[in-house]
Amino acid sequence: MAQVKNLKNLLKNSVTASHHLYVQNTKLGSDFKFQLNNLFPVISNTGTAGVTIHSGLTNTSQFNLRQIAATSTSVDSGNRALTSTLHGDGHILLTLVESVLDLNLCDNSSAGFLKTVNLATNVAATILPVANGGTGVATLTANGVLIGNGTGVVTAVDMSTKGGILVGDGAGNPQALAVGTNDYVLTADSSTSTGVAWKAVTGAGAALTATLDTGNNNIDLGTGWLSGDGSNNKGINIDSAGKVFAGTGTASFNSEFNINGDIEFLGGSGQPSATLSLKAVTSGTGGHLQATAGSSSSGNGGYLYLNAGSSTGGNGVGGNVEISAGLRDGTGARNGNIELNVYNRTNSGQSVNDKSTALVVDDNLDTTIKYGNAIFHTPTKGIVYTTRGDVTQASSHSTSVTSNATAGVITLAAVALASGVEEQFRVVNSAAQIDSLILLTVESVAKGSSTDDSIIVAQIAGKADGNFDIILKNIGDSTTDANARKIHYMIINNSV
Repeated sequence: MAQVKNLKNLLKNSVTASHHLYVQNTKLGSDFKFQLNNLFPVISNTGTAGVTIHSGLTNTSQFNLRQIAATSTSVDSGNRALTSTLHGDGHILLTLVESVLDLNLCDNSSAGFLKTVNLATNVAATILPVANGGTGVATLTANGVLIGNGTGVVTAVDMSTKGGILVGDGAGNPQALAVGTNDYVLTADSSTSTGVAWKAVTGAGAALTATLDTGNNNIDLGTGWLSGDGSNNKGINIDSAGKVFAGTGTASFNSEFNINGDIEFLGGSGQPSATLSLKAVTSGTGGHLQATAGSSSSGNGGYLYLNAGSSTGGNGVGGNVEISAGLRDGTGARNGNIELNVYNRTNSGQSVNDKSTALVVDDNLDTTIKYGNAIFHTPTKGIVYTTRGDVTQASSHSTSVTSNATAGVITLAAVALASGVEEQFRVVNSAAQIDSLILLTVESVAKGSSTDDSIIVAQIAGKADGNFDIILKNIGDSTTDANARKIHYMIINNSV
């Protein structure tokens, strides 16, 4: 190796990136060089918070470290709350002595430091005043209600007596009001110091002086009644299922609304007419309304009476009983019928004890007796036609007449009919049918006014829908006089 002599002295703080250190690998025989300034340490800080523990480098390779000191304003017997010492193994030990820590020197504006307060030792014998959250007194009345008094001491009202209630007197001195006599009620009374008093209920019950408003709440009657005088077993009673009984006696709840007694609707002069009806429905079949008299398990069934009103003065007429069937909707349907039904007993047309329709009034105003007979009990009463088809023949016994009725009188023309001679004329009649049963009788003139031995006979000659023919014949021995004879007719049809 060459001998190096007379080299200049290079200070560490003068080393630059151009200075190198020669290194040889003797095993491999390789030569290397170190950049000299890479051999010196570099100090860097980690994080951005806190204070650095060094003060940099001196002469490139000298570390400058800061000393750590601890101080505290809390001092007890020369000892500080926070100390720093060098531990035996060489590390620095920071110690917090809690017993020396003076919380009065700490900022308590954002968090409380006290964990508990022992009122027995911390407050000692001092009574905590109201302003500091206390009561201001050492003892309180047993079973009492505490009364606040501003910043003054808390007082108590004894509430140990059964039934007592706390009331105010308007002067800041609440007091206990003793319980009243049995069945008395608490009533407002401005003449007393408390403004209230226990008083007996006057009359059979407390009388309301204003509308009773339940505020949309229910009233539970239990088994009680709503009545005019508070007595039992009369008035209105409601069971637990909501069924209603009205009347007197033992309540019965067979139906939704049960009545023992009469029902009277106001109506007539000065009152609206009363209507008993079921609520209409928007679709489907309407509800049926049924009136049924009482049945009996051991006796006769009850009667069902339907009576119109009577006139009791002023020469008025009695009221009609009007039974009306329902009106149809549309041209394809029929109007309702009126039907009278009974349970058949002996009529062979229906089964015994079956409910059968005996009479029907339909929407053509026809009345049909379906199975039984029309029986006229009084011999002086029978079939009455208030409007007959009476007509007079115009000129001869062959002249047609028009008489649109099921019964009537045809007055013949006032002409003579010779003995043995026949005449025929047509009766135009909308009630006549080809199978009609037509009854004819001839009315004679007064005795002594007709020619002796003249007899007029009237017979049906033919029938058709809408008319029938009558043949007249004189079967007597002489010519009839010219009196207008009369033919009586009645039509009985087989179908409508």
